[in-house]
Amino acid sequence: MGLAAINSVLISFAGGGVRKDAYNSADDVSQWPAQFTNEFVASIEFTDSLDGILGNTLLVQLGVSEAEAIAGLAAILVDDRLTIDTSQANCSEGYFAVELGVAGNCGGRTLEDDVIDVSLSALVGPGVTDFVADDNTNLAEFPFIGTAN
Repeated sequence: MGLAAINSVLISFAGGGVRKDAYNSADDVSQWPAQFTNEFVASIEFTDSLDGILGNTLLVQLGVSEAEAIAGLAAILVDDRLTIDTSQANCSEGYFAVELGVAGNCGGRTLEDDVIDVSLSALVGPGVTDFVADDNTNLAEFPFIGTAN
């Protein structure tokens, strides 16, 4: 679950979670695209409508056609692994940076990244938020995660 909440949102709960179980237990992740891309496309088409505006996902905002944007997001998101480019020193725009081809960024995510809001903006439209603030107290040294709330 490298990409937070993606599997939770884009894999169907139908059939008692059988599809989620299949996705989560796949031994060969190279099979995810063949087995799940169509489901991701359908789910992305649905989630794009949640703000009442069709065709305003992140990639469309970047000038990609709606069909290419949906297919592109599905191809990125079906591979639910966090990609990090260790050859890059700049990680200022980490979450989705490598997957979306942002030049010069290492990717990954920090404890401060609001990955749910980034995911919502990518799937639904710019500025979409869950309205949940980061109230964690992170530490400057390992283990970095502060006391639980």
